[in-house]
Amino acid sequence: MDYYSILGVPRDAGLAQIKNAYRKVARECHPDLHPNDPGAEERFKAAQEAYAVLSNAAKRAVYDTGGRMGRVRGSTPSQSASQMLADSVREQFTRYVAFHSEYYNVEADTLTLWVMHTHAFEATETTPYMLLMAPTEEAGKSRIIDVAQYLVRRASVVHDPTPASLFHQIGGLESLLFGPPTIFVDEVDMLYESQALKTVLNAGYRYGAYISRARTRYGVYCPKCFSGIAGRRPPVTGATLSRCVQIPIRTRAPAEPISKFFHRTANRECQPIHVRLEGWALNAIDTLADASPSMPSGLSDRQEECWEPLLAIADQLGSDWPDRARAAAMTLSARIVKQPTEGLAIIRDVCRVWDDIDGDRVHTEVLAARRNELADRLHYEHLSAQELSNWLTNRFEIHPLPNPFRLNGKLLRGYEREAFADARTRYR
Repeated sequence: MDYYSILGVPRDAGLAQIKNAYRKVARECHPDLHPNDPGAEERFKAAQEAYAVLSNAAKRAVYDTGGRMGRVRGSTPSQSASQMLADSVREQFTRYVAFHSEYYNVEADTLTLWVMHTHAFEATETTPYMLLMAPTEEAGKSRIIDVAQYLVRRASVVHDPTPASLFHQIGGLESLLFGPPTIFVDEVDMLYESQALKTVLNAGYRYGAYISRARTRYGVYCPKCFSGIAGRRPPVTGATLSRCVQIPIRTRAPAEPISKFFHRTANRECQPIHVRLEGWALNAIDTLADASPSMPSGLSDRQEECWEPLLAIADQLGSDWPDRARAAAMTLSARIVKQPTEGLAIIRDVCRVWDDIDGDRVHTEVLAARRNELADRLHYEHLSAQELSNWLTNRFEIHPLPNPFRLNGKLLRGYEREAFADARTRYR
């Protein structure tokens, strides 16, 4: 296969010429743009393979001297080479990151497997999100992102993203041509109140997920890593949290030395590792797509879904990696305190409020106000009287009295205690 002929460029073509040629060829044969052309997909894959080699100086040098850096279907990288590659990735993390002393090895192993997963995530039906949780600022979560961005596939570190910017970045033209990015969202706890953003993040966990805007579909499936401050609640909640592997971070102690981090040095050190990761993924992706790793007992269905892609890579690596990965899955999963769903948290908060009400009736605005005053309420957000009423009616079929009633000098709508009798039994 002549990569230069596929892209229609001379052998001495520069990077800009190769990139422009690939854009042109990719548009002409992208299967989404030419759904009625049966040969479009194979031509597009050949163009992707050609661009992946010719746009990378190290791969191109090997190719020009008679080697072949492209993907060989059915071949698998040797376990010894894969293990050395994984060790190289892990070494970059342990050099610059002071992991939590209680979870040092499992955190380093998990992030190593996740970095490798970002290069081959198309082989899996789901992509586990990484959630870096620190108790305070400057605890080291951003340093993990600093290191990982030079190792993962097409890193994109975003700050205060809008939902539109995310789905354009993940599913826009650049992703169609060069593949989806790996998204890093720092300080995710500062922006997670956006329902539209939650939709993008929740949908992007599963292969084939799309967001539709103005009659255009944007793919949102790609690896993602979040970081935030873990206060009274996690940085993300609900469905997004259940899609995350949680990595606890704490501030480095004086007796935990690490190397000083410089971006230019890390970039230079990680570049050859990144090239090797791309080569590993090209050869391992078919094996990973067919993998069905055994799961350690004790994980929930969603936890098994999250860990399956990482365990498949560990099994491919061999040696002690399968045992280490399963130990990491059990250790990090066991420390998670199960959070009630949003609806369950609200109804439990409301039932607690009823315990402190003497009468058999209460106005909706009083019920909402008292629920919002709970210092340890399970659902973090404040709810107005109307919002609370909508939750109770739509989710739990708990309806207010049909007519307003007078209580404490006010004539307002509200609830009877009896309406919550069934809920207080079921959802305690």
